[in-house]
Amino acid sequence: MDIKEVIKTAMRSELEGKELYKAIAEKTDDEKAKGIFFSMSQEEESHFQILQQILKHLIKKEEYNIENIQKKVDFENTESPIFSKEFKNRIKDKHYEMSALSIAIKLEYDSFEFYSKAEKETKDKGLKQFFHYLSEWEKTHYDNLNKQMKFLEDDYFVQNQFTPF
Repeated sequence: MDIKEVIKTAMRSELEGKELYKAIAEKTDDEKAKGIFFSMSQEEESHFQILQQILKHLIKKEEYNIENIQKKVDFENTESPIFSKEFKNRIKDKHYEMSALSIAIKLEYDSFEFYSKAEKETKDKGLKQFFHYLSEWEKTHYDNLNKQMKFLEDDYFVQNQFTPF
């Protein structure tokens, strides 16, 4: 495993997440979701910055320290952790938000899998711990996005007459 390539792949993924969450925050009309997605975008940016610093040190063959990252998103422990519950009442034409949720779920799942694999394969103790931390973080994002999708999905399908009932 070439650790520099792993870091570059991780950086690309974090940038994709940052841009996706920023776009959702800008486009949604749900104020709660706007705040959550903006914060998620900031988290992805902070992950990117740390990965970029690690890569610079690896290229120069220098020692590095991995700083602690402050979480910017606190998901509510409710059935609707991202969007307001009222959003469900306006779900009919929210194709963008539902598509974005679906893409975000896939992105976070892939990130979780990637960081879990990187954690297992790296020999560097600091990176192993960092990858573990990122995999847990991405899993939390995945779980909350998935929970949100489950809360909205049936109503979205019914209100848009995607189902026969």
